[in-house]
Amino acid sequence: MAPSSSVEHRGAVAPPQEHAAADSSAADSSAAAGDRSEPDVAAARAWLAAAAPLDLGPLGVVAQHQRPDGSWGASDDARRRVLPTLWTASLLGELGAGDGPAWQAAAEFLRTHGSADDGVFSRTARRDGVLSCYVAIAATTYLRGGRTDLARPQVEWLLRHQDVCEHGVSRRGGVERYEPGLAVRYGGCLASTSCLIGVVKAGCALELWRRTTSQDGPGARELDAMLAVVREALLERGLMRTRSGGVLPLGVPAHRPEDWLRPTFPLDWRTDLVEVLGLVTRTGPPDTRTAAARARLASWQLPDGGWPLLRAYWPPGFPPLERTSARRASRLVTRRVLAALS
Repeated sequence: MAPSSSVEHRGAVAPPQEHAAADSSAADSSAAAGDRSEPDVAAARAWLAAAAPLDLGPLGVVAQHQRPDGSWGASDDARRRVLPTLWTASLLGELGAGDGPAWQAAAEFLRTHGSADDGVFSRTARRDGVLSCYVAIAATTYLRGGRTDLARPQVEWLLRHQDVCEHGVSRRGGVERYEPGLAVRYGGCLASTSCLIGVVKAGCALELWRRTTSQDGPGARELDAMLAVVREALLERGLMRTRSGGVLPLGVPAHRPEDWLRPTFPLDWRTDLVEVLGLVTRTGPPDTRTAAARARLASWQLPDGGWPLLRAYWPPGFPPLERTSARRASRLVTRRVLAALS
Protein backbone atom coordinates (compact mmCIF):
# COMPACT_ATOMS: atom_id res chain seq x y z
CA MET A 1 0.00 0.00 0.00
CA ALA A 2 1.12 3.60 -0.48
CA PRO A 3 3.10 5.56 2.10
CA SER A 4 1.20 7.14 4.93
CA SER A 5 0.02 10.71 4.71
CA SER A 6 0.95 11.29 8.35
CA VAL A 7 4.68 10.94 7.90
CA GLU A 8 6.53 14.21 8.59
CA HIS A 9 10.20 14.17 7.72
CA ARG A 10 12.39 15.27 10.64
CA GLY A 11 15.75 14.17 9.30
CA ALA A 12 17.43 17.46 8.46
CA VAL A 13 19.98 19.05 10.75
CA ALA A 14 20.45 22.80 10.38
CA PRO A 15 18.65 22.87 7.01
CA PRO A 16 18.89 25.86 4.71
CA GLN A 17 16.73 28.77 5.75
CA GLU A 18 13.31 28.86 4.14
CA HIS A 19 12.46 31.98 2.19
CA ALA A 20 8.75 32.16 1.44
CA ALA A 21 6.98 34.76 -0.63
CA ALA A 22 5.64 37.47 1.64
CA ASP A 23 2.52 37.72 -0.49
CA SER A 24 2.08 33.96 -0.88
CA SER A 25 -1.46 34.16 0.49
CA ALA A 26 -2.50 35.62 -2.84
CA ALA A 27 -1.03 32.65 -4.64
CA ASP A 28 -2.65 30.22 -2.22
CA SER A 29 -6.02 31.87 -2.78
CA SER A 30 -5.46 31.60 -6.52
CA ALA A 31 -4.61 27.93 -6.11
CA ALA A 32 -7.86 27.34 -4.30
CA ALA A 33 -9.91 29.18 -6.88
CA GLY A 34 -7.84 28.33 -10.01
CA ASP A 35 -9.76 28.82 -13.23
CA ARG A 36 -7.46 26.65 -15.37
CA SER A 37 -7.40 22.89 -15.59
CA GLU A 38 -4.18 22.66 -17.61
CA PRO A 39 -0.97 24.71 -17.56
CA ASP A 40 -0.43 26.87 -20.65
CA VAL A 41 2.86 25.40 -21.83
CA ALA A 42 3.09 27.56 -24.95
CA ALA A 43 2.71 30.75 -22.92
CA ALA A 44 5.35 29.57 -20.46
CA ARG A 45 7.83 28.80 -23.23
CA ALA A 46 7.20 32.18 -24.82
CA TRP A 47 7.76 33.99 -21.53
CA LEU A 48 10.96 32.06 -20.86
CA ALA A 49 12.29 32.76 -24.36
CA ALA A 50 11.71 36.49 -23.88
CA ALA A 51 13.02 36.67 -20.31
CA ALA A 52 16.44 38.13 -19.61
CA PRO A 53 19.17 35.53 -18.99
CA LEU A 54 19.63 34.49 -15.38
CA ASP A 55 22.63 36.19 -13.78
CA LEU A 56 24.97 33.45 -12.55
CA GLY A 57 27.62 35.91 -11.45
CA PRO A 58 26.88 35.28 -7.74
CA LEU A 59 28.23 31.72 -8.16
CA GLY A 60 31.67 33.28 -7.92
CA VAL A 61 30.90 34.19 -4.31
CA VAL A 62 30.10 30.55 -3.60
CA ALA A 63 33.52 29.47 -4.85
CA GLN A 64 35.18 32.12 -2.70
CA HIS A 65 33.55 30.67 0.43
CA GLN A 66 34.69 27.12 -0.29
CA ARG A 67 37.26 25.76 2.14
CA PRO A 68 40.57 24.27 0.98
CA ASP A 69 39.24 20.76 1.69
CA GLY A 70 36.36 21.31 -0.74
CA SER A 71 33.64 21.87 1.86
CA TRP A 72 31.29 24.69 2.75
CA GLY A 73 30.09 25.60 6.22
CA ALA A 74 30.99 27.69 9.24
CA SER A 75 31.83 24.88 11.65
CA ASP A 76 35.43 23.85 12.33
CA ASP A 77 34.18 20.27 12.62
CA ALA A 78 34.32 18.64 9.19
CA ARG A 79 31.42 16.37 10.09
CA ARG A 80 29.16 19.39 10.57
CA ARG A 81 30.09 20.67 7.13
CA VAL A 82 28.86 17.54 5.35
CA LEU A 83 25.25 18.66 4.90
CA PRO A 84 26.02 22.27 3.88
CA THR A 85 28.44 20.84 1.32
CA LEU A 86 25.83 18.40 0.00
CA TRP A 87 23.23 21.17 -0.41
CA THR A 88 25.71 23.45 -2.16
CA ALA A 89 27.13 20.77 -4.46
CA SER A 90 23.61 19.59 -5.31
CA LEU A 91 22.53 23.10 -6.26
CA LEU A 92 25.67 23.76 -8.32
CA GLY A 93 24.99 20.57 -10.25
CA GLU A 94 21.39 21.54 -10.89
CA LEU A 95 22.56 24.92 -12.17
CA GLY A 96 24.90 23.23 -14.64
CA ALA A 97 28.08 23.98 -12.68
CA GLY A 98 28.82 20.36 -11.78
CA ASP A 99 31.86 20.06 -14.01
CA GLY A 100 34.05 22.70 -12.40
CA PRO A 101 36.88 22.33 -9.86
CA ALA A 102 34.75 23.62 -6.98
CA TRP A 103 32.17 20.89 -7.50
CA GLN A 104 34.81 18.19 -7.95
CA ALA A 105 36.54 19.22 -4.71
CA ALA A 106 33.18 19.10 -2.91
CA ALA A 107 32.51 15.60 -4.25
CA GLU A 108 35.84 14.40 -2.88
CA PHE A 109 35.10 15.97 0.49
CA LEU A 110 31.74 14.18 0.62
CA ARG A 111 33.39 10.90 -0.37
CA THR A 112 35.92 11.28 2.44
CA HIS A 113 33.80 12.74 5.22
CA GLY A 114 30.22 11.87 4.22
CA SER A 115 30.31 8.16 3.48
CA ALA A 116 29.79 5.09 5.60
CA ASP A 117 32.16 2.14 5.24
CA ASP A 118 30.15 0.81 2.29
CA GLY A 119 30.48 4.05 0.30
CA VAL A 120 26.90 5.14 1.00
CA PHE A 121 26.28 8.76 1.92
CA SER A 122 25.94 9.31 5.65
CA ARG A 123 25.63 12.54 7.57
CA THR A 124 27.78 10.98 10.32
CA ALA A 125 30.07 8.77 8.18
CA ARG A 126 28.50 5.80 10.00
CA ARG A 127 25.67 3.44 9.15
CA ASP A 128 23.40 5.05 11.73
CA GLY A 129 23.58 8.33 9.80
CA VAL A 130 22.26 6.94 6.52
CA LEU A 131 18.88 8.38 5.50
CA SER A 132 16.99 7.46 2.36
CA CYS A 133 16.43 11.01 1.15
CA TYR A 134 20.08 11.98 1.69
CA VAL A 135 21.34 8.88 -0.11
CA ALA A 136 19.08 9.72 -3.04
CA ILE A 137 20.12 13.38 -3.09
CA ALA A 138 23.77 12.33 -3.03
CA ALA A 139 23.15 9.99 -5.97
CA THR A 140 21.48 12.76 -7.95
CA THR A 141 24.27 15.19 -7.05
CA TYR A 142 27.02 12.82 -8.17
CA LEU A 143 25.21 12.00 -11.40
CA ARG A 144 24.84 15.67 -12.29
CA GLY A 145 28.60 16.03 -11.89
CA GLY A 146 29.36 12.96 -13.96
CA ARG A 147 30.66 10.91 -11.01
CA THR A 148 28.87 7.63 -11.67
CA ASP A 149 31.53 5.91 -9.55
CA LEU A 150 30.25 7.78 -6.49
CA ALA A 151 26.60 7.51 -7.52
CA ARG A 152 26.70 3.73 -7.97
CA PRO A 153 26.85 2.79 -4.24
CA GLN A 154 23.91 5.12 -3.59
CA VAL A 155 21.82 3.55 -6.37
CA GLU A 156 22.66 0.05 -5.21
CA TRP A 157 21.67 0.97 -1.66
CA LEU A 158 18.34 2.39 -2.81
CA LEU A 159 17.53 -0.75 -4.80
CA ARG A 160 18.47 -2.97 -1.88
CA HIS A 161 17.02 -1.07 1.08
CA GLN A 162 14.43 1.51 0.01
CA ASP A 163 10.94 0.14 0.54
CA VAL A 164 7.52 1.48 -0.43
CA CYS A 165 5.14 0.26 2.23
CA GLU A 166 2.36 1.17 4.62
CA HIS A 167 1.87 -0.37 8.05
CA GLY A 168 4.39 -3.10 7.25
CA VAL A 169 2.79 -4.09 3.93
CA SER A 170 5.45 -3.75 1.23
CA ARG A 171 4.81 -3.10 -2.44
CA ARG A 172 8.24 -4.48 -3.27
CA GLY A 173 8.65 -7.46 -0.95
CA GLY A 174 11.92 -8.93 0.22
CA VAL A 175 13.58 -5.58 0.90
CA GLU A 176 16.74 -6.06 2.94
CA ARG A 177 16.82 -4.28 6.28
CA TYR A 178 19.73 -1.88 6.72
CA GLU A 179 20.21 -0.22 10.12
CA PRO A 180 17.46 -1.29 12.58
CA GLY A 181 17.58 2.04 14.38
CA LEU A 182 16.38 3.86 11.28
CA ALA A 183 12.91 2.44 11.89
CA VAL A 184 12.51 5.01 14.66
CA ARG A 185 15.34 7.50 14.18
CA TYR A 186 14.91 10.71 12.15
CA GLY A 187 11.13 10.48 12.29
CA GLY A 188 11.14 6.84 11.15
CA CYS A 189 13.16 7.07 7.95
CA LEU A 190 12.82 3.33 7.33
CA ALA A 191 9.77 2.63 9.45
CA SER A 192 6.98 0.16 8.67
CA THR A 193 5.32 3.02 6.80
CA SER A 194 7.79 4.51 4.34
CA CYS A 195 8.69 8.18 4.52
CA LEU A 196 7.17 9.46 1.30
CA ILE A 197 9.83 12.14 0.88
CA GLY A 198 12.46 9.41 0.84
CA VAL A 199 10.41 7.47 -1.70
CA VAL A 200 10.15 10.51 -4.00
CA LYS A 201 13.84 11.36 -3.74
CA ALA A 202 14.76 7.72 -4.37
CA GLY A 203 12.55 7.65 -7.45
CA CYS A 204 14.16 10.83 -8.80
CA ALA A 205 17.67 9.42 -8.28
CA LEU A 206 16.86 6.09 -9.91
CA GLU A 207 15.16 7.75 -12.86
CA LEU A 208 18.20 9.99 -13.42
CA TRP A 209 20.52 6.96 -13.18
CA ARG A 210 18.43 5.14 -15.79
CA ARG A 211 18.39 8.20 -18.06
CA THR A 212 22.09 9.03 -17.86
CA THR A 213 23.77 5.61 -17.72
CA SER A 214 23.68 2.52 -19.94
CA GLN A 215 22.27 -0.35 -17.90
CA ASP A 216 21.25 -3.81 -19.05
CA GLY A 217 20.46 -7.10 -17.36
CA PRO A 218 18.81 -7.98 -14.03
CA GLY A 219 19.80 -4.67 -12.42
CA ALA A 220 17.94 -2.72 -15.09
CA ARG A 221 14.83 -4.84 -14.63
CA GLU A 222 14.97 -4.31 -10.86
CA LEU A 223 15.34 -0.56 -11.36
CA ASP A 224 12.39 -0.40 -13.75
CA ALA A 225 10.29 -2.44 -11.35
CA MET A 226 11.17 -0.10 -8.48
CA LEU A 227 10.26 2.97 -10.52
CA ALA A 228 6.93 1.40 -11.47
CA VAL A 229 6.17 0.76 -7.79
CA VAL A 230 7.02 4.33 -6.81
CA ARG A 231 4.98 5.76 -9.67
CA GLU A 232 1.88 3.75 -8.87
CA ALA A 233 2.10 4.61 -5.17
CA LEU A 234 2.11 8.31 -6.07
CA LEU A 235 -0.62 8.03 -8.69
CA GLU A 236 -2.96 6.21 -6.29
CA ARG A 237 -2.85 9.33 -4.15
CA GLY A 238 -3.21 11.75 -7.04
CA LEU A 239 0.39 12.78 -6.23
CA MET A 240 -0.65 14.77 -3.17
CA ARG A 241 -3.67 13.29 -1.37
CA THR A 242 -4.28 11.39 1.84
CA ARG A 243 -6.54 8.35 1.86
CA SER A 244 -9.36 10.61 3.09
CA GLY A 245 -8.85 13.13 0.28
CA GLY A 246 -6.93 15.85 2.12
CA VAL A 247 -3.48 17.10 1.18
CA LEU A 248 -0.52 15.07 2.40
CA PRO A 249 1.57 17.09 4.90
CA LEU A 250 5.03 16.29 3.53
CA GLY A 251 7.77 17.85 5.63
CA VAL A 252 5.45 20.62 6.80
CA PRO A 253 3.32 21.17 9.92
CA ALA A 254 0.12 19.15 9.89
CA HIS A 255 -1.96 22.33 10.21
CA ARG A 256 -0.41 23.72 6.99
CA PRO A 257 -0.38 20.65 4.75
CA GLU A 258 -0.50 22.55 1.44
CA ASP A 259 2.75 24.46 2.04
CA TRP A 260 4.92 21.79 0.42
CA LEU A 261 2.99 21.94 -2.86
CA ARG A 262 4.17 25.46 -3.72
CA PRO A 263 6.77 25.88 -6.48
CA THR A 264 10.20 25.88 -4.85
CA PHE A 265 13.80 26.51 -5.82
CA PRO A 266 16.12 25.28 -4.63
CA LEU A 267 14.93 22.20 -2.79
CA ASP A 268 16.95 20.46 -0.09
CA TRP A 269 15.59 17.35 1.63
CA ARG A 270 12.09 18.71 1.07
CA THR A 271 9.99 18.12 -2.02
CA ASP A 272 7.32 20.05 -3.89
CA LEU A 273 4.55 19.29 -6.35
CA VAL A 274 6.78 20.08 -9.34
CA GLU A 275 9.30 17.42 -8.32
CA VAL A 276 6.63 14.78 -7.74
CA LEU A 277 4.83 15.50 -11.01
CA GLY A 278 8.11 15.49 -12.91
CA LEU A 279 8.99 12.05 -11.52
CA VAL A 280 5.62 10.62 -12.58
CA THR A 281 5.84 12.26 -16.01
CA ARG A 282 9.29 10.82 -16.74
CA THR A 283 8.50 7.27 -15.63
CA GLY A 284 5.39 6.40 -17.60
CA PRO A 285 2.64 7.45 -20.00
CA PRO A 286 0.12 10.24 -19.31
CA ASP A 287 -2.34 9.34 -16.56
CA THR A 288 -5.62 11.03 -15.70
CA ARG A 289 -4.78 10.72 -12.01
CA THR A 290 -2.36 13.64 -12.39
CA ALA A 291 -5.21 15.98 -13.37
CA ALA A 292 -5.63 17.58 -9.95
CA ALA A 293 -1.90 18.17 -9.61
CA ARG A 294 -1.70 19.72 -13.08
CA ALA A 295 -4.68 21.93 -12.29
CA ARG A 296 -2.98 23.04 -9.09
CA LEU A 297 0.11 24.05 -11.06
CA ALA A 298 -2.07 25.79 -13.65
CA SER A 299 -3.70 27.86 -10.91
CA TRP A 300 -0.30 29.30 -9.95
CA GLN A 301 0.63 30.28 -13.51
CA LEU A 302 0.86 34.05 -13.86
CA PRO A 303 -0.80 36.07 -16.64
CA ASP A 304 2.55 36.55 -18.39
CA GLY A 305 2.94 32.76 -18.69
CA GLY A 306 5.61 32.12 -16.07
CA TRP A 307 5.42 30.60 -12.62
CA PRO A 308 6.39 32.35 -9.38
CA LEU A 309 9.00 31.27 -6.85
CA LEU A 310 7.01 30.71 -3.64
CA ARG A 311 9.57 28.88 -1.48
CA ALA A 312 13.37 28.77 -1.48
CA TYR A 313 15.97 26.86 0.54
CA TRP A 314 19.28 28.47 -0.39
CA PRO A 315 22.27 26.83 1.32
CA PRO A 316 24.04 28.94 3.95
CA GLY A 317 26.26 31.47 2.22
CA PHE A 318 24.69 30.88 -1.20
CA PRO A 319 23.40 34.19 -2.60
CA PRO A 320 19.81 33.91 -3.85
CA LEU A 321 19.70 34.01 -7.64
CA GLU A 322 16.03 35.00 -7.52
CA ARG A 323 13.77 36.25 -4.75
CA THR A 324 10.47 34.75 -3.67
CA SER A 325 7.42 36.57 -4.95
CA ALA A 326 3.86 35.49 -5.65
CA ARG A 327 3.45 38.16 -8.33
CA ARG A 328 6.69 37.91 -10.30
CA ALA A 329 7.56 35.03 -12.64
CA SER A 330 10.71 33.05 -11.94
CA ARG A 331 12.99 31.68 -14.64
CA LEU A 332 14.23 28.93 -12.33
CA VAL A 333 10.74 27.76 -11.39
CA THR A 334 9.30 28.10 -14.89
CA ARG A 335 12.08 25.88 -16.27
CA ARG A 336 11.36 23.30 -13.58
CA VAL A 337 7.62 23.29 -14.30
CA LEU A 338 8.13 22.94 -18.05
CA ALA A 339 10.52 20.05 -17.49
CA ALA A 340 8.00 18.39 -15.18
CA LEU A 341 5.23 18.71 -17.76
CA SER A 342 7.17 17.36 -20.75
